[in-house]
Amino acid sequence: MNIRHHLLCVVIGTTLLSACTEKQTAAPTPALQPEASHTMAANDAANDQALIAEVAAGGIPTSYVAHFDQDKLTRIDETRASNRGSGSYEFYGARLLKYSGAALDSDAPVLLEFSMTGSVEKSQSGGGPATPAQIDSIRTRGQLLRSHALAQRSMRSHSPH
Repeated sequence: MNIRHHLLCVVIGTTLLSACTEKQTAAPTPALQPEASHTMAANDAANDQALIAEVAAGGIPTSYVAHFDQDKLTRIDETRASNRGSGSYEFYGARLLKYSGAALDSDAPVLLEFSMTGSVEKSQSGGGPATPAQIDSIRTRGQLLRSHALAQRSMRSHSPH
């Protein structure tokens, strides 16, 4: 099992466990340590809500806004710390459909589009196609951010106000 897959399994398990319990009994994993308070804010659109959060996903501190439409996550806009770029991830259910933003390993612009079956339909990075490593890293990061956003939203909806 590669390290990304193992990390993803650990992160998802930890966030789901913490979201389902009233008290957090274990310390958060280093890969996903919340760094600031999280808030839910209603956007101008009646059915669109945004979750604003910060996390160190995959060792890269980031802040993000997760957009929900009728309780379904549709988009995450992230800004990475230390001028490491930003990006936007678009989802349909659990499926990543599009990424546009900076590469994770450089400041080159990246555009990726995926089919509903997960195959790459469009791949651009700088002046050519994105590398398989770039595509894999962006997919993994998108799923980490998605898992964190869903766990945070679940915890907020289950906590007393």
